[in-house]
Amino acid sequence: VAYNLRPILPLNNLGTYYFQQDDLEAAKAHYLKALSYEQRIPETLINMGLLHRKLFESQEAMLWFQRSIHLLPTNRTLLENDLNGYYFLGGYYEQFGQVEKALEMFETAVLLAPNYPTPQIYLGIMYQKHRRLEQAKATLATAIELDSKSLDARYRLAAVQAELGDFDDAIVNLEYVIKKDADYEEAKRHLEKLRGM
Repeated sequence: VAYNLRPILPLNNLGTYYFQQDDLEAAKAHYLKALSYEQRIPETLINMGLLHRKLFESQEAMLWFQRSIHLLPTNRTLLENDLNGYYFLGGYYEQFGQVEKALEMFETAVLLAPNYPTPQIYLGIMYQKHRRLEQAKATLATAIELDSKSLDARYRLAAVQAELGDFDDAIVNLEYVIKKDADYEEAKRHLEKLRGM
């Protein structure tokens, strides 16, 4: 019988189970045990950040998210979930009024994983939120180039296009979204509003 001397994944999964059950002490114990075997586990480091966020311990949560980005694995390709520390940390910076630092987190995620659409979408959302509409438009267009089936990217691009006055392009993207997902209510409302202009 093989015995796993480094039960990192089972310990992380047990920690997540306890986290979902609101047994945060047991969750923390399992996450820390997993990290005692290996520090470069972005998922577990991020989970520790989420645990502290749930406890409204912002500074401690930020430290764990910072660890997750400083200890990214160097022995394998980055996965999309490995980047979550950048988004959570960026969210905190934004919350504390440090918009440039927040944007830097999202931009870094894109630089680290330029072939994933999700970081592009998140960055596009941040650009739109902070009125950098041309950058938002370009970033969301890149997300669609990476994943032409992303309805979220198309919907968000349509919103930016409408803000920029590109109503025809916005309508085309919204029609595409609704054709692919007839239940996308936000897209339907947005399309009706544009057609009524």
